[in-house]
Amino acid sequence: LEQRNIKDEVISTGNTTGTIKRNKTGDFVCKLDGSDKKIVIECKYNKKTPLGGIDKKDVLTKNQDTAWEQLLEASVNRDAQVAIIVFDRELVDRTILNFTDGVGFIPGIGFVVIVESQKNDYSNLFIAYSLARDIAMHSKNVDYKDEMLALLVRRILSDIKQLFDIKKLVENNIKNN
Repeated sequence: LEQRNIKDEVISTGNTTGTIKRNKTGDFVCKLDGSDKKIVIECKYNKKTPLGGIDKKDVLTKNQDTAWEQLLEASVNRDAQVAIIVFDRELVDRTILNFTDGVGFIPGIGFVVIVESQKNDYSNLFIAYSLARDIAMHSKNVDYKDEMLALLVRRILSDIKQLFDIKKLVENNIKNN
């Protein structure tokens, strides 16, 4: 940011909690040029996190955080306009690589970025940051309660559809046996 003469303040959140009680999601908060606009960056270098998505949620398996969930949680927890999740190419889950090999964008959710820390190549992060910064600087304040309600409704509908699909499979198995 200094090289490009961008006056944003980058704060490492460390062990501090955000707006969600006892929640530390969101590794860096970037305050944009002295404004109240923020970008949150979540880094996942140590474990394989799948891409996820509402339609991919399996209600019958143990809950595993997905990139979608981490982006949404970080945005809300750090009260940011835009979220970025960063993965290292050496440790990234195959679902992320299928989605993007550099910078991907999930509308309404955030940016998915793959860096190569072994090669000291963070160019994809800067590309995503530049795009996120532009979005954040031109964003309007949105009531997260409305967004979260819509997300919860979509997720519940997806879960209900899955349950009906399972019910149909069970009924077909009973009928066939």
